[in-house]
Amino acid sequence: MKILIISDIHNDLKKLKEIFNSNKNVDIKIYLGDFQVSKSEQIKLSKKFDYIVMGNCDYSNISPITKVITLEGINIFLTHGHYYSSLFTKIDFSKLLIDAKKQNSSIILHGHDHISAKEVIDGIIRFNPGSPSYPRKGPPSYGLLIIENKTIISLEHIII
Repeated sequence: MKILIISDIHNDLKKLKEIFNSNKNVDIKIYLGDFQVSKSEQIKLSKKFDYIVMGNCDYSNISPITKVITLEGINIFLTHGHYYSSLFTKIDFSKLLIDAKKQNSSIILHGHDHISAKEVIDGIIRFNPGSPSYPRKGPPSYGLLIIENKTIISLEHIII
C-alpha cells in the first residue's frame, strides 16, 4: 500500500496539482492541514483525500483536529500539530507522543511547523512531510509511506 502524505499547502493549488500528477499510483492520500483557502474550496479539496485533519489555517467544522487510522494493521496518529503548540512555543512532542501512545499508534504524522522531520521516539515514528509550498529549514517536500503485510517498508520525504 502506497500512501501520499501532504501538509501545509497554504493556497498553492498549483503545487498540489503537481504532486497529484506525480503520484497517480498511490492507494491512499492523507492531508495534515492548512489548505488556507475559502471554505467552499476547502470542502472541494477535502474530497480529493482519503483522510484529512484540520490545520490552524482551515475551517474547523470540516475535519477533526486529530484522527487515528489503521492501515495494513498499523495505527497511525494524524494531526496538524497546532493543538500541541501555543503562540509562543513550538510543537510539544512529549504531549503529542502521549496522545499517540494512548491510541496505540506506531506512527505520528503531523505538519504545522513546515520542517521536514523523521525520528523514532519511544518506538514510535514521528514524521513531518514538510511543506511543498513554504518549507522551513529545508527544501519543499511531501511524504510517501509504503506498508506491505503489516510492515512499514519505507517512509520518505520526496523533495520537489
